[in-house]
Amino acid sequence: MLFIVAICVFIVSFTVWLKLSLWKKIRRRLFPDNKHSVFNMLRDAAEYNFVGTSVNNSLYIDIVKYFCKKSKKFRHYPLFTYWLCGVKLVFIHKAEAIKDLLKEKRIIEKSTFYNFMKPYFGTSVFTCSQWKERRKLLSAGFHSTMLKGYVTVFNEHAQKLVEFLHEETGKEFTCVERPLSLCSLDIVCESILGVKIGALQSEAREYVSSLDRLSDMAMSRIWKVWQWPDFIFHFSKAYRELLQHLRIAHGFSRRECNRIYPPVPIFGRNITEEISICGYTIPKRTTVVVSPFLAHRDEDIFPDAEKFDPERFLPENSAHIPECAYIPFAAGPRGCIGRVFAEMEVKILVCHILRNFSLHSLDSRDQVLPIIKITLQSSQPARIKFRRRQQ
Repeated sequence: MLFIVAICVFIVSFTVWLKLSLWKKIRRRLFPDNKHSVFNMLRDAAEYNFVGTSVNNSLYIDIVKYFCKKSKKFRHYPLFTYWLCGVKLVFIHKAEAIKDLLKEKRIIEKSTFYNFMKPYFGTSVFTCSQWKERRKLLSAGFHSTMLKGYVTVFNEHAQKLVEFLHEETGKEFTCVERPLSLCSLDIVCESILGVKIGALQSEAREYVSSLDRLSDMAMSRIWKVWQWPDFIFHFSKAYRELLQHLRIAHGFSRRECNRIYPPVPIFGRNITEEISICGYTIPKRTTVVVSPFLAHRDEDIFPDAEKFDPERFLPENSAHIPECAYIPFAAGPRGCIGRVFAEMEVKILVCHILRNFSLHSLDSRDQVLPIIKITLQSSQPARIKFRRRQQ
């Protein structure tokens, strides 16, 4: 343990020294209050007295207060600087400075702090280097013409929110953040995905609660500088809580379902050039068939493969699954382009169904066998008994 602590201290010290050295090289740019010394850095750290608090959102309250105070202090300047551990931050808080930044087309790369959000959101349109292509594809769905078509959905859910709030009138007070968030979620899902999830009317809101907590944890890590290195964060209580909420938000049970019943059970490739696969030479003009359905039943990788075991995809277990051992939607350049959309759809549908019904299958897995067509299908209709949950 002492060895790990010593390494951490060395890495942090070296990082601080390196950042400070690099910053001194540009000191001629003369930022406001730009004292290039360790004492200036320690002063900022001393002012950063809210770093350990997080009860009842006090961390975020103190952060806002601190930087409001800082902004007032430098109100005659377009920007000010701040040391956050070994990182020198430049805050711009005047319109002219913001305009100069945003009109600079070469400055488009996101801050490295966005890396802390990858476990929550993945390499989405907000953090991915291919953001231009993805934004171009997504922009069509948010064109003004398309948005006009969503007005009906907005009105429908606004009316539901009003009905919800009517029931709250008999109470002494109502915390409006949650119903507003749930109403927004309903609108987004129906408008973008075309799926009605009824989040506002549902009582089972574990998924939504996990998303809220994940958002809090992402921001908290940014301000708790000792959690920046992944190898330190992975030993923290916050990381264990993160895994718990990610399992709910990402749904590892869904992954096990896709392992046993992959949507794309088989696909082929035409070999255009002679290649070698595991020491075997595959000649040109050969058709190679890949079967995720079979690959997912490899006992060397998935012991007792026919058993439904969601724990295979817990982080500590999935780390041992080799690349391409789990490919429910194929893989590579020709992999299913709608994979993310399909996964989102499943999450929303399952969330909606389980919130409203209890399910019981009338047939065992031995009776409903999978068959391979273009997609994986069942040999006979799956009979499920639905019962409305008690509200």
